[in-house]
Amino acid sequence: MSLRFLILFIFLFPLLLIAEEPKPYAFGDFLYWYTSETVDWAVTSKVGPSSQTIRNRTVTFDWDTGFRVGIGYNMKHDGWDTRLYYTWFYTRALDRINRGSVAITPGFLANRTAAGGTYQSAKLSFRLRFNMFDWELGRRFFASEALSLRPFIGVKGGWIHQTIQTRWRREELILGIPVKIDAWENVKNLFQGVGPKLGLNGKWILGQPGPQYFSLVGDFAGSFLWGWWRIRDRFHNNSLLTATTKVMNRHFGALVLQALMGFGWDYDLPSGPSHFSAKLGYEIQNWFNQFQLFDNTTGTRSNNLIFQGVTLDLRLDF
Repeated sequence: MSLRFLILFIFLFPLLLIAEEPKPYAFGDFLYWYTSETVDWAVTSKVGPSSQTIRNRTVTFDWDTGFRVGIGYNMKHDGWDTRLYYTWFYTRALDRINRGSVAITPGFLANRTAAGGTYQSAKLSFRLRFNMFDWELGRRFFASEALSLRPFIGVKGGWIHQTIQTRWRREELILGIPVKIDAWENVKNLFQGVGPKLGLNGKWILGQPGPQYFSLVGDFAGSFLWGWWRIRDRFHNNSLLTATTKVMNRHFGALVLQALMGFGWDYDLPSGPSHFSAKLGYEIQNWFNQFQLFDNTTGTRSNNLIFQGVTLDLRLDF
């Protein structure tokens, strides 16, 4: 059984264990996030009359959209509830170094070791795909008339795939004849993991509770996933030169911390017991030591992958 199927089974199985008649709810989130992760894919060098300027080219992402969807059940007794949701996010970074007076040195090992030398132009396409499942079991209670808390335990699991495609160009003199060298390098940092989750949701009601009210909200969680990394670095050029950097698959823990702070609005619908709520906040997720690739600019990588941005949550209790 693959790890992906195991992750799906872990999250679907708890829903089969609900014995009492639940009150369901559904929710969906709109995500507008910015991704940051330090990946130096090239080094440029410009030599002046009496100085030399060296610059690392770091991948820079734009703001992108994603979504989170889920279902949940409010149990009849004692404020318990359970929820299952899925988060999807995709982002892409592009970079280009045009032909000029700078010398370009590749940052990744296969290209630099196999081909050697510098290039005159280069470009990069970096894709990041984020797929994550969360299951939570929590209990909401009022610490005071205005403050409600929901501690919860759960499971978090999924996969993060990071793929990098680069192209390099230069001219070489072979027997006095200029020859164009085109090279390509494909790098993959693929992660899968699953593990326990612990957190707290808080809501501080502003004013008097009624059919509708506003609130301050704060959500905090930490997860510890048993992770598996698959890393590949393959290079080839039009001179039929190929190289592969072999990296053993890595198995160790991955720590995740996440938080959201914002405002909420709750409204009891006039028809029946249905309830609608909205939440708008700023969310941060920090995936520690996520990028594990070795490059030849600053050594072994263990960089954090950070998502942050605006999250809009809409929920309907039936």
